[in-house]
Amino acid sequence: MFYLLCMPVAVSPLQLDDADALKVRQWLSAFGTPQQVALRCRIVLAAAEGESDNAIAQRLQINRKTVALWRARCTQEGVKSLWEIAPGRGRKPTYGPEKIQEIVETTLRAKPKGRTQWSCRSLALARRALFGEVDRCCGSISESARAGHRALRR
Repeated sequence: MFYLLCMPVAVSPLQLDDADALKVRQWLSAFGTPQQVALRCRIVLAAAEGESDNAIAQRLQINRKTVALWRARCTQEGVKSLWEIAPGRGRKPTYGPEKIQEIVETTLRAKPKGRTQWSCRSLALARRALFGEVDRCCGSISESARAGHRALRR
């Protein structure tokens, strides 16, 4: 019984036409291709050559479930799916679009007193003075930095 569970499952090769295979090879060899996409390309090319999920996983030092996921996704959605990032992944934005637009408008339309342009710290101090909030764009501002900024404004 245990022997049956450990037997490798025969998986048919992933079917890629010549144009898709060429596109995946180009993405893999391109300088600007992100590493996560390059890994997916290696998985798909190996699967198209008939390698098993276990063999691909061992050779690329990744989980077998990852190989199975990208084999299935490429079969269902095509090679363009290799570039897609699932929703909910990545760092969440710190600021909403309204606040970003407000900061951009401030930097484009106003100048700080006695200066030609805004710095991250001077904009954070100005926003804090106007809105009574802590701006996270440059971290917490120390008391000595605030004192130095006040001295510059005088």
